[in-house]
Amino acid sequence: NHGLQNEAAHFAPYEVGTTAVTLDAVTPIDSGTYNVSELADANYTATFSGDCNDQGSITITPGSAKSCIITNEEKPSDITVKKVVINHGGSATTTSFGPYTIDGMTVDLDSASTTNSGSHTIAEANPDSSHYTQTFSADCPDGVVSLGSDEHKTCTITNTEKPAKLIVDKIVTNNSGGSLLAENVPLFVDASSVTTGAENTFDSGTHVVSETNPAGYTATFSGACD
Repeated sequence: NHGLQNEAAHFAPYEVGTTAVTLDAVTPIDSGTYNVSELADANYTATFSGDCNDQGSITITPGSAKSCIITNEEKPSDITVKKVVINHGGSATTTSFGPYTIDGMTVDLDSASTTNSGSHTIAEANPDSSHYTQTFSADCPDGVVSLGSDEHKTCTITNTEKPAKLIVDKIVTNNSGGSLLAENVPLFVDASSVTTGAENTFDSGTHVVSETNPAGYTATFSGACD
């Protein structure tokens, strides 16, 4: 059992045939063959033992004293952990963020892991929060799964690469009588037009910064560019 309170009372009433009985008490009853029963719960599997057969049938003879044991086992639940990696120029894979755990126990991705009902915490060992944003699917908000008996849920962890930022600053030195302004020089990152001093978002990786060279000026690069 995993969380059920007042277990015995949950399955009452108990009966031998049509006669109500009290657990662990001797109940006088006529000889004969009877079915022992209880209130069923779809979340539990009932098995019979003792003097009952596996169907809950018991035969009572004159003067005999017999007992029937009913065992209720909660049906297991399971969680499947899945992984999605969204790269924007990066090369991370599902293995880059693992191992993956449920309540600290390592599990395999895409495989149902049997667990008890209740609250469980899903985690990955290396979320790489500096470069990736981690999100969880609807079944596991903030990485916590709430399970009932015989319930099956999937928790998908998505890691999305954070965009890279690039600022291109244009400096014009008019030291020979020129009047060129920095904002009048077309600037590019790869084939994308950019504005001097503005923050631009790009995928991670290698990019080429260029300009439309104005006549009469010599260009040099500095900062993070080679």
